[in-house]
Amino acid sequence: MEPGGWLAPGAVSLAKVAIALATAALLLAGWMLRRAGRADALRRTRDAVLLTLGIAGGLGWWSFASLPAWIHPHDAYHYFLGARYFAELGYTRLYACTVVADAEVGFGGDLEARRVRNLETNLIERGSRTAADPERCKSHFSSDRWQEFTRDVAWFRERLSASEWRRLQMDHGFNGSPVWLLAAAP
Repeated sequence: MEPGGWLAPGAVSLAKVAIALATAALLLAGWMLRRAGRADALRRTRDAVLLTLGIAGGLGWWSFASLPAWIHPHDAYHYFLGARYFAELGYTRLYACTVVADAEVGFGGDLEARRVRNLETNLIERGSRTAADPERCKSHFSSDRWQEFTRDVAWFRERLSASEWRRLQMDHGFNGSPVWLLAAAP
């Protein structure tokens, strides 16, 4: 993904490592002070720094609000599309229908080289084989739902590099639980 936030992805990673190391050092210092019988030395300062590091660590989970880096399109693709279109996709048609949608809107030029996981067999196949019978996918959609699905696929494709987009379709598909479907599908 192109960096679009106020922090570059490398800086976010470095900050997370620094926070983890600082937290470990602070906890080690507290342990050493306890062993030396000086557990109360700088306790309030240590507690305040530990609280600050904890908050910073929590913010690190969302890449310090460095939009759009805190959104993980790879995961969101699976959980959003999988839930929203579960009636049409089930657990096995997400990648096949993505390939068909890509081909329809002009992103099918790499289908011979693209590798896609067949979620029915768990085998990696050529994208051209997956797209060979578009009706196998589209027959599960109304025309309006297919247009919505195609737009949603495009939204994710635009946010990922070409290599990330290809890798995404070799993952293991949507694996949301029935509870996730009940909560997220609406």
